[in-house]
Amino acid sequence: MAGKRPNGDGTIYKKTVTKKDGKQYTYWETQVSAGYDEITGKLIRRTYTGKTQAEVKEKMQKATTEYREEGKILTPSNMTLEKWLDEWLKMTKPTIKYNAYKSYETQVRVHIKPALGKIKLSQLSKYQVQAFINLLSTTGKNIKNEHSIGNTTKSNEPLSPKTVKNIHGVLSKALKTAEDMELIRKNPATGIKLPRLEKKQVKPLTPDEIYAFRKAIQGNKYENVFCLTLYTGLRESEVLGLLWEDVDFQSGTLTVKGQLLRQKGEKGKPIFTIAETKNSKQRKLNLMPEAIQLLERVKIEQTKNRLSAGAKWEGWQNSKEMQKGFVFTNKNGGHLNQTTVYQYFKEAVKSIGVPESRFHDLRHTFATECLRRNVPLNEVQNYLGHSLPSTTLNIYAHSTSQGAKELVEKMKGFTEEPKQAEHTA
Repeated sequence: MAGKRPNGDGTIYKKTVTKKDGKQYTYWETQVSAGYDEITGKLIRRTYTGKTQAEVKEKMQKATTEYREEGKILTPSNMTLEKWLDEWLKMTKPTIKYNAYKSYETQVRVHIKPALGKIKLSQLSKYQVQAFINLLSTTGKNIKNEHSIGNTTKSNEPLSPKTVKNIHGVLSKALKTAEDMELIRKNPATGIKLPRLEKKQVKPLTPDEIYAFRKAIQGNKYENVFCLTLYTGLRESEVLGLLWEDVDFQSGTLTVKGQLLRQKGEKGKPIFTIAETKNSKQRKLNLMPEAIQLLERVKIEQTKNRLSAGAKWEGWQNSKEMQKGFVFTNKNGGHLNQTTVYQYFKEAVKSIGVPESRFHDLRHTFATECLRRNVPLNEVQNYLGHSLPSTTLNIYAHSTSQGAKELVEKMKGFTEEPKQAEHTA
């Protein structure tokens, strides 16, 4: 129990506690207000104990003096990187898109925390960060020291340079925020040597493979999804996130406003929402006749499905609601499962002998064919939703190589002395 506080000693208490063996133990205790936590905003109190009142008083005065000289409390003194990452994720979540947050959280939970989480934020060194990156790049394993709590990957296989770069990027952002908030003096993730990134070769379907693919998906339950992607170059999430209000049959255009986003709801039940496009911009596309005809067929088929489903129908109930409904649905008007759509795609490409193809390669195929047919670069850029033409050019440089060779031939010798005929012309 707490005894009476001696006069003039502020918050110094005499306390008596009873131990498990029944014996009583008496000591002195004080609490010192040490400002506010820079992360949570909560009042910080430090507790000091001692056998005598004088001992505790000395500790209290010393702590108070140190706090006044510093002007603030150095909160990371006992904070681990693990705790800071949790706080950083909380602060960051409202400021970024869901998919970005999901990626950050995964990198932190799967890779960074197991390797470096138990190290104090203020003691994390550049050497430790570099060792962490090196091991991810070579073995996929964790740093072998007393702070490690397991491997960063289950298979212990080296991670790809892009994955390592992403993990480092998340760690660096978290530490940069800590530096900005003066929790650490310097970000130890700066100046780290990362594995060299090799540019991924785009693998579009060849004209023969396009023809074979079209034949393979005839009658497939997702044939229309695959074909519209080939006709427009949309991302999978953009195709599945299309609403009927995005389609203007009169003008023959399609407005890409967002993408289908799947999140975990209560008890793990998925929740589907429409999120912004990747670059947060809308884009209007002129549709080729085949695409318009495809969408007309889908609309008729969806109306028939509604009548057939009856009470089981989960989608729109009238023409007004239909405008807000999804273009591609299952037979009961519900959302398409991206995993299932992908599985059907993989079966189709496997049947034509290109099992390594991805759904995203339909987008690459559209872009490549556009450039092969001399569609202006800025038009292709708009269809794909790239912010800059250089992005499109960097990805599909292989498609313009022939044009580049022709340019070289045409420009050959343009700085040489003009021929006599040119002088007299």
